[in-house]
Amino acid sequence: MPLLLAAALPDFGAARAAPRLAELCGRWERDLAPRLAPAQLAHCRRFGQGGSAPRARASRLLARLLALRALPGSATLEMDERGRPRVAGAPGWRVAFSHSGAAAFCLVLTPGETAGRPAGYSAVDAEPADGMPSTDRGFAAPAPTPQAGLRRWLLAEALFKALGGAPESWQAAARAAHDGARQGAGYCTLAGARLSWRFVVAPGHALCVALPGDAPFPVDLRWLTWQSFLS
Repeated sequence: MPLLLAAALPDFGAARAAPRLAELCGRWERDLAPRLAPAQLAHCRRFGQGGSAPRARASRLLARLLALRALPGSATLEMDERGRPRVAGAPGWRVAFSHSGAAAFCLVLTPGETAGRPAGYSAVDAEPADGMPSTDRGFAAPAPTPQAGLRRWLLAEALFKALGGAPESWQAAARAAHDGARQGAGYCTLAGARLSWRFVVAPGHALCVALPGDAPFPVDLRWLTWQSFLS
């Protein structure tokens, strides 16, 4: 069963948020450094200072802490040629990340789960439950309700990521999501790849998970606290 780990970001209040987040990010970077490839660490550091950047940086680091909490101790996180996370030192394990702005999410597949599925990307997309997609790009028509628009966006994003995230694959993902979002789970064939997907409800969030293959699957969702990563 795919494992979906989640943790809400710290809420330090507006007055002290930036310096406290910067301090926390520095601490997490030091903790993560032995198990992150340089490209992974550089990716997290791309989110610098000002505006929402400190929270975005904290979310990227927290997602990787979630991953390493679930992975074997021998595992490290690298980055593939498309910028996707790749597990090294633990064959058969896969991870994927998503960020809602309020929480970090990490999808983890064990070797037993990946062995029963074709090669490909696993994906998760998370949005606030009251969120609204910023565009109808690629969809056949505007969504009839905000909730329908959110589900359609989640599914399109999850399928797009599961196809590898190439820009040219968005149109196919959007077409599949136009009707598929009416269901709680399903499967489709896109660009010759068979993909299965499922919506997941979490506190304050809506999520969609997409996996290679057409076998249905449940999801084991577990919430952790960011404080549990203060070593």
